[in-house]
Amino acid sequence: MCVCVCVCVCLCVSNPQVKTFNDADFLKQLELAIQYGFPFLFENLDEYIDPVIDPVLEKNFLPTNNGKLIIKLGDKEVSYVC
Repeated sequence: MCVCVCVCVCLCVSNPQVKTFNDADFLKQLELAIQYGFPFLFENLDEYIDPVIDPVLEKNFLPTNNGKLIIKLGDKEVSYVC
C-alpha cells in the first residue's frame, strides 16, 4: 500500500523534496523544508509513521517572544516560515 503525506504546503509547489522514512537524511531535509518554506512529501508510508513528525502533522507551532513560530522536531526547535 502506498500512502503519501504532504507535510509542508507552500505557494510554490515546484520541486518538492520527496523522502521516505528509510532515507538517512529525511529529518534534516524536513527541518530545512520547514525552516525555508519548501514543499516536502513523504512517500511509501506503511502503517507506521515516525512519531518525530507528529508535531508537524498536528501543527503544534509555538509562538516565540519576537512573534515568530517554532516547531519542535526531534530535539530541535525549528523556525517556521509560512
